[in-house]
Amino acid sequence: INYYLDVKAKNITLEILTRNDANDKNSIIRKYSNSDTLYKIGDVNIPHYWIRPQEILSVEPGSHRFVWDMLYTPLNVSPSYPISATYMNTAPEPTSPWIMPGMYKARLNVDGKIVEQSFEIKMDPRVKTSLTDLKKQHDLSLQCYEGRKKCIDVLEEIHQFRAMLRAQLTSAEIHVVDKLGPLEKAAGLLENPVQGSQEPSFSRLNNTFATIFNTMQDNDWPPTTQAIAAATDAQKQLQVLITKWNALKVKQNGK
Repeated sequence: INYYLDVKAKNITLEILTRNDANDKNSIIRKYSNSDTLYKIGDVNIPHYWIRPQEILSVEPGSHRFVWDMLYTPLNVSPSYPISATYMNTAPEPTSPWIMPGMYKARLNVDGKIVEQSFEIKMDPRVKTSLTDLKKQHDLSLQCYEGRKKCIDVLEEIHQFRAMLRAQLTSAEIHVVDKLGPLEKAAGLLENPVQGSQEPSFSRLNNTFATIFNTMQDNDWPPTTQAIAAATDAQKQLQVLITKWNALKVKQNGK
């Protein structure tokens, strides 16, 4: 995506939207800004000089080229990298789905001035999978992506919940320990099950969604019946775990 700035800007955003001429409704599927922060690269399985430099929208005068990778917004997790590294150009393993072929819109906002440009994403002509089957793969991948997002959000809630309980348990009276101790233990089991246990947890379910997602996104074929069944079962487990988590929060509030 190319853009040109006459003068240095203060604030700039770039949004990628789906374009639907039928009802004139658009939904934002990716957003960038000059205030974005670079994600931290921790212990990874390749030398850092293999890694593709991260892009931030430039506010400087002149011509600029910004690359959208045709993916939804990545999950807020530590990046991992494939074994097939390319010097200075190895992108992290994707944690969000590829978008569907179709019409899209780029919206650039520079200090309040907005310009838009429509464009079309076309499928690689060598791929003969029908759009119907591609949509099945896309929709199920998106379900797993949303499932992971929910697991990650709840895991952060549980982490804060347990930290709060542990702080209250420090030097607490016995009746407080009797009440809050089991809650902290139950929250821990929702976060991570006991080693060797087959009980579902948000951490285990997060990994399940990731496995199904990676299986589907590694090819251009429609999802198998096994993948569909696994995703359906994972969605059911997610609802059960959310119900248990909400019930635990109600107990903590004494209601």
